[in-house]
Amino acid sequence: MKRSAFVAALLFSFGASAAPDTYQRYYPPTVTLPTSAPTAAGDGFEITKGLAVTVVLSADTGQTLTGAGTVALWFRDPTLAYWYPAPALLTWTLSADCTGLRRCSKTFKVIQPHGRMAAIGTGVTVSSGAVSLNAIVTLSGQSQVR
Repeated sequence: MKRSAFVAALLFSFGASAAPDTYQRYYPPTVTLPTSAPTAAGDGFEITKGLAVTVVLSADTGQTLTGAGTVALWFRDPTLAYWYPAPALLTWTLSADCTGLRRCSKTFKVIQPHGRMAAIGTGVTVSSGAVSLNAIVTLSGQSQVR
């Protein structure tokens, strides 16, 4: 009996460590990178119970990012019902690392995992065409969307 309990506990511990405790929610509706502050309650994307957000910028097919500009983050507090800018520390200044690429991304840790977040571009340029935005939110495995 003791042996089977030990084996069961051992299998449980291996099973628990092998299973991921996070999953990702994609925001597939690609939007043109906004350039003005959010105002509506539905702007941006949901970050409730999020651990991290990856912001992905993409140039149109056949075009590239020039590596110029910034992306500022805005948050919406659902209790206070207003948008506010994130601290300057959370501003992404595109660099030479993005120059000549079709896509570039940056991941931000979510400090207050509730409400909504929006990414607003200033001076982000491409060789030709438009810049689009997607977001990937990594969530805790205990907060799966039903």
